[in-house]
Amino acid sequence: LFLLEKDPILAEKYVDKALKINEFSDEALYTKGLILQRKAQYKDAAMVYEKAYKINPSHILAFYNRAVIEYIFENNAESIWEIQAYIGPNGNDNYYSWYGIAQGVRG
Repeated sequence: LFLLEKDPILAEKYVDKALKINEFSDEALYTKGLILQRKAQYKDAAMVYEKAYKINPSHILAFYNRAVIEYIFENNAESIWEIQAYIGPNGNDNYYSWYGIAQGVRG
């Protein structure tokens, strides 16, 4: 991620190489999503984040970034549904925190 800040073009080349080697790398997919998101390619970024968290359901950052993109584009129902499906209303404190994020509550 340091390289992403310093040289985004080189970072994208490395990530693309990593994905050619292992297309199922959740970390490489997540990084690709960050690159796409920074290039304002939000739809593509959201799809890549979704792939990452389907491969690794505990990859909370990929999940979170996808939900944020949904929220940015005012697809609040989709964002809230994703959060509920991911965390579930089982009394987990994190559920309520995520629900607040999807509702646009800022701390």
